[in-house]
Amino acid sequence: MADASDWHDWVNYAERDLASGMLLVADDPRNAAWLFAQASEKYLKAALVSQGREPPRTHSLEQLLKILGSSGPSPTDLAEAAATLLDAAAVPNRYPGNLPELSAEQVEALSRAAVELQTYARVRLGMNPQTTPSSMPPLKGHRLLVCPAVGRGDEGLPEPPDNLAPPEGAVLELE
Repeated sequence: MADASDWHDWVNYAERDLASGMLLVADDPRNAAWLFAQASEKYLKAALVSQGREPPRTHSLEQLLKILGSSGPSPTDLAEAAATLLDAAAVPNRYPGNLPELSAEQVEALSRAAVELQTYARVRLGMNPQTTPSSMPPLKGHRLLVCPAVGRGDEGLPEPPDNLAPPEGAVLELE
């Protein structure tokens, strides 16, 4: 059985993975996608650990959501769609030859999926979904262009749901 007090460590790692992924979107989309999946995995495992449950050894976000849903409120449709999108894109893209390189626009959709899972997990943990831990390094001065969601269509990845897409041309300023 996991020590329920250890969930804070999981969240701190998740927050750092998410922040690192955000910084890599334009320059290294493949690694950004992987970090978004890793951040989401750690958020969901934090929620399991907070219940005193040992997190399973899996990268499947869909599986982690099912486990969490069995012991509390069911995940939202948006959280399930986010998990499906990240599972389909980020994990197979870790190795050469599995999928073509991801574009910055596609990784932006994955970043929104990771933020959706972050929000879900933080709510499950009783945390403010809009606040990051004080141990996070500041991200002042960074600017991320948020592009419309672009799916992979004929390349086998699902289209992200419309509600994961920001308004066209939106820009996120991190102050």
